[in-house]
Amino acid sequence: MRLIDVDFLKSELIKWRDNDSHRKNRSLIERWIRKEGINVLIRVVDAFPSMPYEPVKHGRWILHDNGSGTCDQCNFTQKHIWDDDGWQNYCGVCGADMRELHSETHGLPPEAKMIYDEVLARIDGKENDHD
Repeated sequence: MRLIDVDFLKSELIKWRDNDSHRKNRSLIERWIRKEGINVLIRVVDAFPSMPYEPVKHGRWILHDNGSGTCDQCNFTQKHIWDDDGWQNYCGVCGADMRELHSETHGLPPEAKMIYDEVLARIDGKENDHD
């Protein structure tokens, strides 16, 4: 999905519609069709529903000894914030994006890094048990 500035789009369409440079080579009917066509485009753009825009929230997991984590944006505690693929990238409640602040151990306090390392060791141990 792309967010666009509809007001800017409409102003550009109006400029294009009102541009006189094309008149020399076009008949009256061709000019009228062009203007009416652009007017239809403007009405179509106006008819589309708009979506509320909210900037992306960035958050980080506050880690707990039991492997759960609390979102620092909404205080929701999630039981498992990592899986075989790594950290959960988003909070399941508020949608905060956790990717930038938790690429591996970036920005983790020392005690959280210790928990992270222990979890990785447990995961590695489980993987080795299957061999």
